[in-house]
Amino acid sequence: MFYVLLNQEEKAMRICASFGLAAFMCLALPAHAQVTLLNGLSVIDPYACAGDSAVYMGIQSTADYGDVLTGGSASIAQEVELSTYVTELGVLRLRQLESLPINDDSTVELLPGGNHFRLYGLADPLVADTSFPLKIEFTELGEQEVTVPVVECEEIAP
Repeated sequence: MFYVLLNQEEKAMRICASFGLAAFMCLALPAHAQVTLLNGLSVIDPYACAGDSAVYMGIQSTADYGDVLTGGSASIAQEVELSTYVTELGVLRLRQLESLPINDDSTVELLPGGNHFRLYGLADPLVADTSFPLKIEFTELGEQEVTVPVVECEEIAP
């Protein structure tokens, strides 16, 4: 599924322009740019859409070295999986990623329709205007915790 935040297009376009992202992907970014510094990495604007089970964010290396994103965990989910969408024989399919490299001085985007964290076994649906802690795991940095706000989104066609 692809989502767009309601009434946030202008701010999302400005954020996306700074990442050099395609315009259709920009509409999915929230209107605020939360940055959490994690010892050489910046986690930029993590968010999840109400009623969905995916988490999106940007991860930027601000150092002369990179790291590898290997997974995550959250108390609200039985399992957190690093996932992506691939097209096989014209069909969009969800696939697990074992890891995602974050090269030095670069940014990796976890966005709708691409790489993201998938939450499995949620006890309750995600509700707008709430948040939850997500622990993200890196090869070098280890486990880091970020707060993920849940926002209202609207489903759009890919």
